[in-house]
Amino acid sequence: MFEIYYGEDDYSRKRAIHNLRSRLGDADMASLNTVTLAAADTTPAEAISQAGAVPFLAAGRLIIIEGLLSLFSRSQTGGAGRSGGRSGRSRPAEQDESQKSQADPFRGWGHLRESVPDLPESNIVVLSDGAIAESNPLLKHLAPVANVRVFTPLRGNDLTAWIRQTVEERGGRIDAAAQRQLAEAHASNLWALSNEIDKLLLYAGTERPVSAEDVGLLAGVTRDENIFAMVDDVIERRYPRARQRVERLRADAGAAVPQIMAMLATQMRRLLAAKDGTERGISRAELQDAIGSRSDFAIRKTVNQSRGFSMARLREMHRMILRYDLALKTGELGEDTAMELLIADLCGVGTPGAAAR
Repeated sequence: MFEIYYGEDDYSRKRAIHNLRSRLGDADMASLNTVTLAAADTTPAEAISQAGAVPFLAAGRLIIIEGLLSLFSRSQTGGAGRSGGRSGRSRPAEQDESQKSQADPFRGWGHLRESVPDLPESNIVVLSDGAIAESNPLLKHLAPVANVRVFTPLRGNDLTAWIRQTVEERGGRIDAAAQRQLAEAHASNLWALSNEIDKLLLYAGTERPVSAEDVGLLAGVTRDENIFAMVDDVIERRYPRARQRVERLRADAGAAVPQIMAMLATQMRRLLAAKDGTERGISRAELQDAIGSRSDFAIRKTVNQSRGFSMARLREMHRMILRYDLALKTGELGEDTAMELLIADLCGVGTPGAAAR
């Protein structure tokens, strides 16, 4: 199987290669049977040898050759026939190289066209590259025997459809206004969009759709001071930094105290679920359901945070948030006081139970 993947959208290109790798079966065995080669540092013979090797305890082998097509772009090949410009005469070695280049303009890589049909059917060879012109000579030479996919940046309806599909794949929902707002904020940068989707699902959860308000809240926070960093500081008991982040969230991003408390409560419930699930040794699918997310980012982050606490401490912290939330809603405490006391108590530097008095 011979694949040629190229284009500016490297996120989708790498995801497509990841999907090919998943065909090899078990992840550990797939890793042993995956080889990535930099074309500039590899000979055609080495690449063909790797492609022809028998799989080891797996359904096949995956050989990824990166940057090969770009070696034969016009900007690269255009200088092959230059003499150097110093004397008008070519040195013998330069003449030999020029003659070789004329005899085989692809420097041996063109043999992939004849070699691919003889490779084991189980093996997959992928040429992966960035933006390449359709006139690329090696591309034109190899295309007749390959499955060629071009990964161009997503725009317009294609981009918003990708956002919706990605959110759904990770177990969430998102309304149309939020899709448009995300697309406008990050254009075709799918790496950034993927990270933002993880954060939004961690914030909004899977019980309701992500809204434009959610996107606006997170986008309005300064680059280094966001609500997730604040939650990290609280969970990890970094009181001074947590307090500063809360102040900046309120002043710079317009986040309301009830929103911040709701985020803390949501993450605390996830920590409880992660702690309970890992202690009982439940499966990954069950852990996803318990935490309420299919995002690898959210699950890994939550499980790692839960390891720093006992179950008793997590329950105590959850009760603290509920007490201060109730004190705020009943008017027993003002927003400033409730937030200040809650952060101090969660970080272990305040007077626990202040809201209950």
